[in-house]
Amino acid sequence: MSILKFIKKKHVNIGNIIKTLVLIVVMVLLLLPFLWILILSFNEELSVFNIPIKLFPAPTFKHYIDLFIEADFKTYFSNSFLASILGVVFAVVVGVPAAYVFSKISFKSNKFIFMLLLLSRVTPGAVFVIPFYVVFMKMGLIDNIIGLGLIFIVITFGLVIWTLKPFFDDIPRSVEESAKIDGCSIVKTLIKIALPLATPGITAVAIISFIFCWNEFFFAMILTYREATTATVGILSLMEFEHIRWGSIAAASIITSLPVIIMGIAVRKYFVRGLATGAFK
Repeated sequence: MSILKFIKKKHVNIGNIIKTLVLIVVMVLLLLPFLWILILSFNEELSVFNIPIKLFPAPTFKHYIDLFIEADFKTYFSNSFLASILGVVFAVVVGVPAAYVFSKISFKSNKFIFMLLLLSRVTPGAVFVIPFYVVFMKMGLIDNIIGLGLIFIVITFGLVIWTLKPFFDDIPRSVEESAKIDGCSIVKTLIKIALPLATPGITAVAIISFIFCWNEFFFAMILTYREATTATVGILSLMEFEHIRWGSIAAASIITSLPVIIMGIAVRKYFVRGLATGAFK
């Protein structure tokens, strides 16, 4: 029996097969760099550049052990985590009510201020680094977790408002008017009506904000140098003058990727739902 007859007999959808094959190829191309780094992190230092690379090397955990003993990477990791959580929590706590105000209350210069908030995302960080450095130096926030968290708040605040406003715009006026008739103030309406309906959007924007904060390199490199060094900057310290520790860099890259991957898997339902909903606003 020929392949064509088999396909007709089994009613195989050729289009679905092609889509599946294309998807597999794309996934392999996307995951290949990550898998390569993962393999390098378990290779001996001298075999990192061996061609062909050993796909199944005798595993060594030396690079991971060195990170947490010699390089003190656990401090960099905890600094990134604390600063990112601080930035995301405050940006969401302040940004959610602000987005609701922009959505439901009309006031003078509403659109101008709303557009102004976008500057924190579209303007290059180099424009702000000198003012931030001068102000933070006078406030004693250089090389400080709180100072780094404040930078993360500035980075993500506009993103939170811009992302959540369409979710609040989509809440029917009749629902809010019913809440007002029942005696709910604007604060109670936000807490009891708006927040539950916007939960997917809030979850999605919190994850995106965490990723932005976790991956931030430029401000973290300029405003920290020892006590508040983050994981992204800590990886750079593994490139020493005499020697580049490729195995340790690969191990540090894997460890730095884990929080984002774990968080994305844990809340993927809300994340996908929030992004899909926001796409139609």
